Amino acid sequence: MRMQANRRLTLAAIAGGALLPRAWAQDSFPNRPIRIIVTNAAGGASDMIARMVGAGLTDALGQPVAVEPQPAANGMIALQALTRAAPDGYTLCVTHSAVVTNEIFQPNKPYQLAQIQPLAMVGTVSTALAVHPSMGVDTIPAFVEKVRSQRGAVSYGSFGNGSTGHVLGEILKRAAGIEMTHVGYKGATPAVSDLIAGHIPAAWAGLQNFAPHIAAGKLKVIGLAGKERHPSFPQVPTFAESGYTGMVLPSLAGVLAPAGLPQPVADLLMAEIAKIAGSEAFKAKLFANAYHSTVLTGERFADYIRSDIRAWGDAVKANDIRVG
Repeated sequence: MRMQANRRLTLAAIAGGALLPRAWAQDSFPNRPIRIIVTNAAGGASDMIARMVGAGLTDALGQPVAVEPQPAANGMIALQALTRAAPDGYTLCVTHSAVVTNEIFQPNKPYQLAQIQPLAMVGTVSTALAVHPSMGVDTIPAFVEKVRSQRGAVSYGSFGNGSTGHVLGEILKRAAGIEMTHVGYKGATPAVSDLIAGHIPAAWAGLQNFAPHIAAGKLKVIGLAGKERHPSFPQVPTFAESGYTGMVLPSLAGVLAPAGLPQPVADLLMAEIAKIAGSEAFKAKLFANAYHSTVLTGERFADYIRSDIRAWGDAVKANDIRVG
């Protein structure tokens, strides 16, 4: 275990008491527990990442880290809670691409992107489409033909209204000329549970959410919205392989904070999260859950978010996707 005392940040010693607010000049960070809000449901991928990051921060900084999933409204509840928290380093948020898609679909959301400070991106994951065995299809073309024959009777689930899964479902509808009804859930976990139970015939989620159920035959993953097949799941083809080249839109995973963190606190958290995400154990866990490890901190992560907003926005505009 690391020497915890050496990882604690005495702000007065680093920046000079005269340059910081009095509370910061007199205290060390962290001197109390940290909490990580999660935009998705417990048991999902964001929750897994938050717990790995939390464990690493506890080891490095010597304070407990509580993980609090707050799923609803495609992450807006969690992101609003983040922006309402004091910018002191004691409240963080782990999210997937909710921070991106909400900028496109939710102009009246209860927070602004400027209120969020990106700390560290830890990876990307491709969203996948899975079907219940009762659909009787094994490929993307077979799925499209089955949906077409049902004339709008097929529904599909996603991990939230305006989520990446919702967007991809609508892109597929337009590209294939088919009709489906979207059912939004409060996270991937309940969507996958309903798919397994047969309450919905198809669902979009990060590939990692389907992984435990593939071998058991509880569902069939038929397509991946990524640039290439994932080495951990080589049997899952990409949508591009079936001609749907506009469906290469990976989802980010990263750690956010309220805007306005004292720079020494931000620097400490970014450095520690980058070390955690760059460890072999962390990367192995990501890989096993169908992620690609990508570590970006600070402004580089902020640039990635802005680029993602442009890419998803272009896809939404080109496909005339609306979220009502």
